[in-house]
Amino acid sequence: MNYLLENWGSLVGAFGLAFTIAGVAISFAAFRRAGKARDAASAAEAASNETRLAITSVLTTVDLERAINLVQRVKELHREGQLRVSLALYPTLRATLVDILSRHPALTPELNRQLQESILRVSQTEREITTALRGGPGPAVLESVNETLNQVQEQLEILSGSINQSWGQSFGGPSE
Repeated sequence: MNYLLENWGSLVGAFGLAFTIAGVAISFAAFRRAGKARDAASAAEAASNETRLAITSVLTTVDLERAINLVQRVKELHREGQLRVSLALYPTLRATLVDILSRHPALTPELNRQLQESILRVSQTEREITTALRGGPGPAVLESVNETLNQVQEQLEILSGSINQSWGQSFGGPSE
């Protein structure tokens, strides 16, 4: 007991050293866990971004198919001579195309340009039909308008295929 009283400082120092070593070991383990958690969080964020982009691509493709169907319906109405009815579909078609443009930021500059061109062509055909209705549509006007709509439809189909292909390549999803 005398030894303890005389050397209590050494004993406290030894206990301090043991606690310091234990603290360093615990800190090291905590840093390793934090590093693993950071890696897991980064992987989760990357997976989340990929999923978000895949969902956006699918929704964009669905919207493109809807736009393609609208173009087809407008062309059918033109052929049937129901120009006034067809005019009611033009705003919906334009809005659908604008939504696609704004909701799909991953479009390449070329695909973006093609989509903008399609929007302009749809607006142009709507003006031509409106003008034709005022003066009575001639067959040449309807033929020209439907040819323009054929081009728009073709561009939208190409755009849809491009998005599907890029989605398939990027995420292992379906590609056509």
